Parts: sequence; structure tokens; C-alpha cells
Amino acid sequence: GWLEDNIAACGKLADCYFQLGEPEKAFRALLRSLVYDRPRAEICCRIGYYFFQKGDFRTAIFWYKLATDPEQTQQQMGFVHTAWHTWLPHLQLCVCYDRLGDYETAYWHNEMARKFWPESPQVLHNKRYLESILNNK
Repeated sequence: GWLEDNIAACGKLADCYFQLGEPEKAFRALLRSLVYDRPRAEICCRIGYYFFQKGDFRTAIFWYKLATDPEQTQQQMGFVHTAWHTWLPHLQLCVCYDRLGDYETAYWHNEMARKFWPESPQVLHNKRYLESILNNK
């Protein structure tokens, strides 16, 4: 099949395994996408999610940061869903840094997410929550 279709199929297969409660199979499907080309932002976010679910926030951060790299979407021939490389990884980075107790970095990533999706209820909730923590320091 076409390169982009093969990568997308790995992502869809991973989604199915996540829904079935089989995260290890999902992870293997995501890694299989790397055989075809460099990781796409949506694959990076899904790998980040795998590590997030395991409570490995530092590794999740690595993958979510990679998803925000503008080079991830350059020269990509398939469909590009902007959420995967804009607000979504920043929102997840906010949560990861919050879980690690780094509230300033969490706030920064939430503000980055807010630039892309200013009316998001999750982003606005995070803003209030983090401001209350930062103002009490």
C-alpha cells in the first residue's frame, strides 16, 4: 500500500487495540509505523498516550514534544489533522507536567494549547486550576 495509508493503518490498528484494552498490542502497532517512515504527529501522540496511561510521564513528554515539532508535518503527503500537532499534545504536556509538579511548565503548555483552541473547556479549566496554584506560591 501507499506509505501514508500504511502509517495511518498502524494508527487505526493501535486505536482498536487501545479500545480493546490491549495497550501492549497497540504499542507494537504504533512502533510498526516507524518501519515505513519517520513518526507522524498522530503516532507520536498515540505513543505519548501509551506512556501516559502507564504513568511514565517523562517518556510521554518526550513523545508529545516530538508531536509539536513543525517538521513532523512538513513533506507529509497524507491527511494532516491539525489537532495532533497543535493543541492536543500541548494539552497533554500540561497534564504531564502537572503530574510531575512542574506547574509553571504545565501552565506554559496550557497557554500554547489555548492559542490553538481558546474556548476549550479543558484548557480554561486548566488555566484556572494552574493560576490558583501559581498564585498561592
